[in-house]
Amino acid sequence: MRAHLCLGLSLSLCAAAASASQVHDVKGVEWGDVLNIRASASASAPIVGAIPYNGRGVDVVGSAAGGWVKVNYRTVSGYVSAKFLTPARDDNAPLPTTLACNGTEPFWTISISPKGTTYQFQDEAKEPMALGAFTQASNRNDGWMAVGGTPKAPTAAVLSRAEACSNGMSDEMFPYSITAKIPNGGVVSGCCK
Repeated sequence: MRAHLCLGLSLSLCAAAASASQVHDVKGVEWGDVLNIRASASASAPIVGAIPYNGRGVDVVGSAAGGWVKVNYRTVSGYVSAKFLTPARDDNAPLPTTLACNGTEPFWTISISPKGTTYQFQDEAKEPMALGAFTQASNRNDGWMAVGGTPKAPTAAVLSRAEACSNGMSDEMFPYSITAKIPNGGVVSGCCK
Protein backbone atom coordinates (compact mmCIF):
# COMPACT_ATOMS: atom_id res chain seq x y z
CA MET A 1 0.00 0.00 0.00
CA ARG A 2 2.93 2.37 0.68
CA ALA A 3 3.93 2.10 -3.01
CA HIS A 4 0.47 3.37 -4.02
CA LEU A 5 0.77 6.32 -1.64
CA CYS A 6 4.20 7.20 -3.01
CA LEU A 7 3.04 7.41 -6.62
CA GLY A 8 1.57 10.87 -6.08
CA LEU A 9 4.18 12.21 -3.67
CA SER A 10 7.53 13.82 -4.32
CA LEU A 11 10.55 11.64 -3.66
CA SER A 12 11.55 13.52 -0.48
CA LEU A 13 8.06 13.32 1.00
CA CYS A 14 7.85 9.65 0.13
CA ALA A 15 11.18 8.97 1.83
CA ALA A 16 10.01 10.82 4.95
CA ALA A 17 6.71 8.95 4.96
CA ALA A 18 8.53 5.63 4.61
CA SER A 19 10.84 6.29 7.55
CA ALA A 20 9.82 6.17 11.18
CA SER A 21 8.54 9.37 12.73
CA GLN A 22 10.94 11.47 14.75
CA VAL A 23 9.88 12.88 18.11
CA HIS A 24 10.51 16.59 18.67
CA ASP A 25 9.88 19.25 21.30
CA VAL A 26 8.74 22.84 20.74
CA LYS A 27 11.43 25.55 20.97
CA GLY A 28 11.47 29.31 20.48
CA VAL A 29 7.77 29.92 21.16
CA GLU A 30 7.09 32.68 23.70
CA TRP A 31 6.04 31.59 27.19
CA GLY A 32 2.26 31.12 27.30
CA ASP A 33 1.90 31.19 23.51
CA VAL A 34 1.24 28.26 21.17
CA LEU A 35 2.67 26.79 17.98
CA ASN A 36 -0.18 26.63 15.47
CA ILE A 37 -0.77 23.46 13.50
CA ARG A 38 -1.92 24.39 9.98
CA ALA A 39 -4.00 22.47 7.44
CA SER A 40 -1.24 22.88 4.84
CA ALA A 41 2.36 24.11 4.71
CA SER A 42 1.57 27.83 4.77
CA ALA A 43 1.27 30.54 7.43
CA SER A 44 -2.02 31.56 5.84
CA ALA A 45 -3.53 28.04 5.93
CA PRO A 46 -6.36 27.40 8.40
CA ILE A 47 -5.34 26.49 11.95
CA VAL A 48 -6.36 22.94 12.83
CA GLY A 49 -4.74 22.70 16.26
CA ALA A 50 -2.10 24.10 18.58
CA ILE A 51 0.89 22.89 20.58
CA PRO A 52 1.82 24.68 23.84
CA TYR A 53 5.04 26.73 24.02
CA ASN A 54 6.64 23.91 26.03
CA GLY A 55 5.03 21.05 24.10
CA ARG A 56 6.81 17.73 23.92
CA GLY A 57 6.27 14.54 21.98
CA VAL A 58 5.55 16.07 18.56
CA ASP A 59 5.87 13.34 15.90
CA VAL A 60 7.43 14.69 12.70
CA VAL A 61 6.16 12.37 9.98
CA GLY A 62 7.15 14.20 6.80
CA SER A 63 8.64 17.33 5.31
CA ALA A 64 7.27 19.99 2.99
CA ALA A 65 8.63 22.94 1.02
CA GLY A 66 9.59 26.20 2.69
CA GLY A 67 10.79 24.81 6.03
CA TRP A 68 7.49 23.19 7.02
CA VAL A 69 7.05 19.68 8.39
CA LYS A 70 4.05 17.43 8.72
CA VAL A 71 3.34 16.47 12.34
CA ASN A 72 1.07 14.41 14.50
CA TYR A 73 0.40 15.87 17.92
CA ARG A 74 -2.01 13.98 20.13
CA THR A 75 -5.10 13.62 17.90
CA VAL A 76 -4.23 16.39 15.40
CA SER A 77 -2.30 16.09 12.13
CA GLY A 78 -1.07 19.06 10.14
CA TYR A 79 1.90 21.27 9.38
CA VAL A 80 4.18 23.46 11.50
CA SER A 81 7.26 25.53 10.79
CA ALA A 82 10.33 23.37 11.45
CA LYS A 83 12.19 26.32 13.01
CA PHE A 84 10.02 25.91 16.13
CA LEU A 85 10.98 22.25 16.71
CA THR A 86 14.06 20.59 18.15
CA PRO A 87 14.80 16.86 18.55
CA ALA A 88 13.28 15.62 21.79
CA ARG A 89 15.58 15.54 24.74
CA ASP A 90 16.26 12.25 26.40
CA ASP A 91 15.10 12.54 30.01
CA ASN A 92 17.27 9.55 30.86
CA ALA A 93 20.41 11.14 29.43
CA PRO A 94 23.15 11.79 31.97
CA LEU A 95 23.96 15.30 33.12
CA PRO A 96 26.56 16.92 30.83
CA THR A 97 30.07 17.01 32.32
CA THR A 98 30.54 20.66 31.31
CA LEU A 99 27.98 23.36 32.09
CA ALA A 100 28.02 27.16 31.82
CA CYS A 101 25.60 28.74 34.30
CA ASN A 102 24.64 32.37 34.86
CA GLY A 103 22.09 34.71 36.35
CA THR A 104 21.37 38.31 37.28
CA GLU A 105 21.06 40.65 40.27
CA PRO A 106 23.97 40.63 40.66
CA PHE A 107 25.37 39.19 37.42
CA TRP A 108 27.21 35.95 38.13
CA THR A 109 28.58 32.89 36.36
CA ILE A 110 29.41 29.37 37.47
CA SER A 111 31.46 27.09 35.22
CA ILE A 112 31.31 23.36 35.89
CA SER A 113 33.76 21.02 34.16
CA PRO A 114 35.88 17.94 34.86
CA LYS A 115 38.76 20.35 35.62
CA GLY A 116 36.79 21.94 38.48
CA THR A 117 34.11 24.48 39.26
CA THR A 118 34.56 28.25 39.35
CA TYR A 119 32.24 31.13 40.13
CA GLN A 120 32.44 34.84 39.34
CA PHE A 121 30.44 37.92 40.27
CA GLN A 122 30.21 40.67 37.65
CA ASP A 123 33.75 41.89 36.91
CA GLU A 124 35.45 40.23 39.87
CA ALA A 125 38.08 37.53 39.38
CA LYS A 126 37.00 33.91 38.97
CA GLU A 127 37.20 31.95 42.19
CA PRO A 128 37.40 28.18 42.66
CA MET A 129 34.30 26.55 44.09
CA ALA A 130 34.91 23.21 45.79
CA LEU A 131 32.06 21.01 44.64
CA GLY A 132 31.82 17.24 44.68
CA ALA A 133 30.33 15.05 41.97
CA PHE A 134 26.67 15.47 41.09
CA THR A 135 24.38 12.71 42.33
CA GLN A 136 21.10 12.05 40.53
CA ALA A 137 17.90 12.05 42.58
CA SER A 138 16.85 8.50 43.38
CA ASN A 139 13.17 9.07 42.64
CA ARG A 140 13.46 11.26 39.51
CA ASN A 141 15.69 11.39 36.47
CA ASP A 142 15.70 15.19 36.04
CA GLY A 143 17.46 16.43 39.19
CA TRP A 144 20.99 16.35 40.61
CA MET A 145 22.80 17.70 43.67
CA ALA A 146 26.45 18.24 44.54
CA VAL A 147 27.96 19.41 47.82
CA GLY A 148 31.48 20.44 48.80
CA GLY A 149 33.56 23.07 50.50
CA THR A 150 34.49 23.10 54.16
CA PRO A 151 32.40 23.22 57.35
CA LYS A 152 33.04 26.98 57.55
CA ALA A 153 32.41 27.59 53.84
CA PRO A 154 30.07 24.86 52.55
CA THR A 155 29.03 24.85 48.91
CA ALA A 156 26.22 23.08 47.12
CA ALA A 157 24.44 23.08 43.77
CA VAL A 158 21.07 21.69 42.75
CA LEU A 159 20.46 21.23 39.02
CA SER A 160 17.28 20.22 37.27
CA ARG A 161 16.17 19.88 33.69
CA ALA A 162 13.91 22.78 32.80
CA GLU A 163 11.21 23.10 30.16
CA ALA A 164 12.55 26.59 29.52
CA CYS A 165 14.82 28.38 32.00
CA SER A 166 15.31 32.10 31.32
CA ASN A 167 18.36 33.89 32.71
CA GLY A 168 16.62 37.27 32.53
CA MET A 169 19.31 38.70 30.23
CA SER A 170 18.34 37.37 26.80
CA ASP A 171 15.61 35.59 24.87
CA GLU A 172 17.60 32.36 25.00
CA MET A 173 16.02 29.49 26.91
CA PHE A 174 18.30 27.12 28.77
CA PRO A 175 17.81 23.37 29.37
CA TYR A 176 18.84 23.39 33.06
CA SER A 177 18.07 25.50 36.11
CA ILE A 178 20.48 25.84 39.04
CA THR A 179 20.38 26.97 42.65
CA ALA A 180 23.81 27.16 44.26
CA LYS A 181 25.29 28.01 47.65
CA ILE A 182 28.61 29.67 46.90
CA PRO A 183 31.68 29.88 49.18
CA ASN A 184 30.91 33.40 50.49
CA GLY A 185 27.65 32.05 51.91
CA GLY A 186 25.34 33.55 49.30
CA VAL A 187 22.77 31.61 47.32
CA VAL A 188 22.15 32.27 43.61
CA SER A 189 19.62 30.90 41.14
CA GLY A 190 19.83 30.91 37.37
CA CYS A 191 20.19 28.77 34.25
CA CYS A 192 22.77 26.47 32.65
CA LYS A 193 23.64 25.06 29.25
